[in-house]
Amino acid sequence: MVVEEETAYPGDMLHEAGHLAVVPPERRLEMDKHAGDDGGEEMAAIAWSWAALTHLKLAPEVLFHPDGYKGGAETFIENFKNERYLGVPMLDWMGLTVDPVRRTRGENDGPVYPLMGKWLRE
Repeated sequence: MVVEEETAYPGDMLHEAGHLAVVPPERRLEMDKHAGDDGGEEMAAIAWSWAALTHLKLAPEVLFHPDGYKGGAETFIENFKNERYLGVPMLDWMGLTVDPVRRTRGENDGPVYPLMGKWLRE
């Protein structure tokens, strides 16, 4: 993937890294300018990028900046800060983390989101 440094926000690059991380390895090698139209992968990339942001101890506004997410940045920040996570069941299904909802039911062991057991889908 090519990054246009003059126009890219750091959070946008983190989000695109999320796309690369959540696709199957064979698709990862084929990705170029477009991440695809899969809604589940989009939600997983958003959740992955929040986990990365949390891990790096960055401000939420780095990822969810005013010019991104079609004007919904503040809603994303509010939801993620209040543990109303979007896309986490997909990350759980991919084997990257454990969905907190499933953990409270005792259904799975491992690092609970936003902690990640793996950062890259195998």
